[in-house]
Amino acid sequence: MGRTPLIFLTLLILSVSVAYAVSVNVSCPATKDYYTEGEYILFKVNITPKTSDDAKKLCKLDYKMYTSLDSAGIIVEIELANGKLILHPTPEDIYATNNGTTLKFFLPETEKSVDKITIKVFGHVPGISARIQNITLLSVHADTTKLFEENITVVNAQKFYKDIKDLEDEACSKQDREKLDEALLYYNDKEYWKAERKIAEVEKSIAECRFQERSEELEKRHDNLKDELSDIRKDLTLVQVKLELKKDSLKNYDKSKKQYVNLTAEYDKIDKTLDEIADLIDKGKLDDAEKKLEWAENATRSLETNVRTLLVQIENEERNGVGDVWLWLILAAGIVTVCVVAVYLMRIRRRDMW
Repeated sequence: MGRTPLIFLTLLILSVSVAYAVSVNVSCPATKDYYTEGEYILFKVNITPKTSDDAKKLCKLDYKMYTSLDSAGIIVEIELANGKLILHPTPEDIYATNNGTTLKFFLPETEKSVDKITIKVFGHVPGISARIQNITLLSVHADTTKLFEENITVVNAQKFYKDIKDLEDEACSKQDREKLDEALLYYNDKEYWKAERKIAEVEKSIAECRFQERSEELEKRHDNLKDELSDIRKDLTLVQVKLELKKDSLKNYDKSKKQYVNLTAEYDKIDKTLDEIADLIDKGKLDDAEKKLEWAENATRSLETNVRTLLVQIENEERNGVGDVWLWLILAAGIVTVCVVAVYLMRIRRRDMW
C-alpha cells in the first residue's frame, strides 16, 4: 500500500475477513513511496463492519494497536450505532512506549453494536541503521487476528551514498564497479529499492571474494606449517637414531629417551590438528580453522625449539664422552713414558756403579 500510485491518493478501501468470521471494510489515505528520518506523519484509518452481525462481533474483543513512529500517539474512537463514542486510551488501558508505541484495551459487550472504529496515529519517522527498511506505521489486531497493517519504507540516504563510495574501494572485479555505478544512478533517481538490490549484489560478491582470499591465506599458512613440521620430523628421527646408537654410552639416556617420547607425542598432536584444519577450511569454517591454526603455529615453534635443544644435549654428551676417552689415553701414555724413563735411568746408574 505504501507504493500505491498517486492517482489513488484518495481513500483506499480494503476488505478483510478475519479468522472469527468478522468481515470489515478498511479505509485510509495512501502513503508515500519513501520517508526519511524525522518526517512527521499523521495517519487515520477507519474500520467499519460489513453487516449488522459483524458489528456485534466486534465487541467482547481485546484490541491491540502498534506503531514504530518516534514520539508517537495513538487515539481510538469507537462509534456505536446510537452515535455514542468510546475513546481510548483510558487510565485502565495498557499504553506502552518501549520500542515503538503500543495501545491495548478490551471492548466489552455493548447494548448497541459497533458502527465504526477510527484510529489516529501520529509521530516522527525514526532513524534506521540500514540503508532502507520497512517499518510499521500502524497495525491493528482484534484478539490474535490482524485487522489492519500499514508499513512504510524509510530511507537512510546518507548511508546509501557512503556505502556505495566505500564499496568502490573494496570491489574485487570490473563487474562489481559497474553495478555500483548503476546503484549510484538509481540512488540519484530515488529508486532506492533498485539501488539496494545492486548494492546487495556487490556486497555478496565482495564477501565471496574476501572469503576466497582468506581461504587461500589460511591454506598457505597450513601448508607452510606442514613443511615446518616435516623438518621437525627429520630432527626427531635423528634424535631416535642417536639414542639407539649410543644407548649404552649416554649417561642421561633414560631422561633423553623420555623427552623424545614426549616430543613425538606433541608432534603427533600437531600433525592431527593440521588435518583437522584442512578439513575445516574445505568446509568453509574459517574462524574455527584460524583459531586452531594459531594454536598449531605456536605449538610448532615450541616443539621445534625443544627438539633442537634435545638434539644439542645429545651431541654435547657424545663429545664429552669422546673427550674422556682421549683423556684416559693421554694419561696412560704418560704413565708408560714415566716407566720407560725410570727404567732407563736405573740402567744408567747400574752401569756407572760398575
